[in-house]
Amino acid sequence: AWLRELALRIEHCEVSQDVSVVAEAVLPTLRKLVRSEALVLVEKTSTVSSGGRLNDLHIARWCGEPVVSRATVEALIEVYGDRARSQPVVVNQPGGSSALFAAVGVRSLAMLPVERDDFHFGWLIAINHLTGVTTGVHGAAQDMGADEFGTIEAGLMQSACVLLSTHARNVEFFREKEQLLVGTVKSLVRTLEARDPYTCGHSDRVATISAILAEELGGQSADCERIRLSGILHDIGKIGIPDSVLNKPGRLTQEEFSIIQQHPEIGHSILKHIPSLAHVLPGVLHHHEAYDGSGYPGGLAGEDIPLDGRIMAVADAYDAMTSDRPYRSGMAHAKAESILRDGSGRQWQSEVVDAFFARRDQIRLAVAR
Repeated sequence: AWLRELALRIEHCEVSQDVSVVAEAVLPTLRKLVRSEALVLVEKTSTVSSGGRLNDLHIARWCGEPVVSRATVEALIEVYGDRARSQPVVVNQPGGSSALFAAVGVRSLAMLPVERDDFHFGWLIAINHLTGVTTGVHGAAQDMGADEFGTIEAGLMQSACVLLSTHARNVEFFREKEQLLVGTVKSLVRTLEARDPYTCGHSDRVATISAILAEELGGQSADCERIRLSGILHDIGKIGIPDSVLNKPGRLTQEEFSIIQQHPEIGHSILKHIPSLAHVLPGVLHHHEAYDGSGYPGGLAGEDIPLDGRIMAVADAYDAMTSDRPYRSGMAHAKAESILRDGSGRQWQSEVVDAFFARRDQIRLAVAR
């Protein structure tokens, strides 16, 4: 039953989930099945030092009683880690160079690598096989037998290692792809900022403020990262605005302003052909909408405006007011904040403005130059 559940979990793992989240769902049942006092998922986070000692290990997930210390886990890996890369290591009677482990609470252990192909995440370790009669996974009494790990326990742990290593590799691929995407995005933004030096850094600041507001409003990590990327890209459509309008040193005429107003739609049209950026399109297109419906390009009002657009409208306005422009110097923070208060519920959603003031000190630090 557990193996079937594991197979289903492999199909439905979200690639954005950290490996520790998957381990949290898998290890408690596995610990009962292999009859261990504790299961430890250890991530290798650095290379071996010149002296042959591991520099750093991260306990990604600990399931069960803390029967041994972190130092003991590190010692176990130092002794058995290399051997466990080629085959499962099962030690039921520590002796010889391992006699120390008995003194620190280790009676038996099973250690397997969490790796796939050339990608090595770390190790999964079962510590201390349980003996006697205990309650099984489905409530039935089980005779636990001898104080030893064996082939069955190692096989079950291997199944979990397949899932964890596959997910860890997928997460690594996802992060590499995401870093490449973000790098490409930032190159696009730098191209824009090279044309318009007065907005240099504006996109980064809007991204930072937007992520802070999203977090204050209860957004999860994925929501905050989505809106951060949306903020970085929100003005990308200005690439399509003529220099004579974009860099005009004086105030814009009504005709010129109508040209500037096209940049959300231009940005949307540029990005909509990149499938991996589909999640940023609502914020890019609607960050100039007003809560009372007087904004652009869609004239949307209230909660018809996507949440990302409502959040970015506050972030964009605040940074625009406090930044220097060709035709004026940036406002004092206090004055810009007063304008936000006055426009709450009309220009901007009141809940987003409230979130701004709840995190005002952090936002001021974020936009400080």
